Amino acid sequence: MQAMNWSDKTSFLLVDNILLINAHLSSNKEKNPPQMESVKSTLKVLKQTQPNLHIILGGDLNAYLISNPEFDKMFHMFPVSKDDITTIKMRTKAQGQYEKGNVPNIESKDKIITDLNIKKDSGLITFIDGKTKPDLKSYIPTDGHPFDHFLVACRVIKQ
Repeated sequence: MQAMNWSDKTSFLLVDNILLINAHLSSNKEKNPPQMESVKSTLKVLKQTQPNLHIILGGDLNAYLISNPEFDKMFHMFPVSKDDITTIKMRTKAQGQYEKGNVPNIESKDKIITDLNIKKDSGLITFIDGKTKPDLKSYIPTDGHPFDHFLVACRVIKQ
């Protein structure tokens, strides 16, 4: 994955003709845009060169993916809007990034990308229980949800 300018925090699993990718891209403002472009171009090349391969990528892209019509013809995504918030956190001043303390971080930066169809209205952004939907005051992590991102899920349909 490093050869593709992704992150070393990326893993994959090939099951029959489905490639599952778990990606975690850099949050560095200089590294992330080239990584994001590499993800899009790599997925396009994979699909063009391996037409029988299905791809499901899920992960923390650390930025909102800006798509384009050519990419949209090949892949479906969830969430689809910047308004679909996938993380709401506020660091305290008691951590090393002092300048980020007491500053809300509300973003849509987690994504599922697939060449398979996504079942209409199947997308979920919830706490780890899979039921409780966050609102703009749902700061995480908590004792019941010890992660700094919400659960992002959808149903894909294999054609």
